[in-house]
Amino acid sequence: MTARLVIDPVARAQARKADEWWRENRPKTVGLFATELQYAFGLIGDLSGAGVPVRSQILGLRRFLMSATCYHIYYRYLEDSDEVVVLAIWSAVRRRGPPHRAWIPQS
Repeated sequence: MTARLVIDPVARAQARKADEWWRENRPKTVGLFATELQYAFGLIGDLSGAGVPVRSQILGLRRFLMSATCYHIYYRYLEDSDEVVVLAIWSAVRRRGPPHRAWIPQS
């Protein structure tokens, strides 16, 4: 069963910025980021255990690598509501995760 995907406003802004960068700087593959992100959202919605666990103060935080564009999706699955909450979209090239404030869902 597919979980409902909830994208935090911080993650939505990060995805928009990454997509803009990709379109401006990768002219031969302008739509790759958006395509891979859409595919990854479908995958983590269907397989909430995809990706790897991340040590964090946020219980159940996971990270999924979009291998073609080298971006991570940070998310957690909420069993009680059957939701996958995407908390951050972050470049894996940075070799560090997003700032802690980006991992905390906005209320």
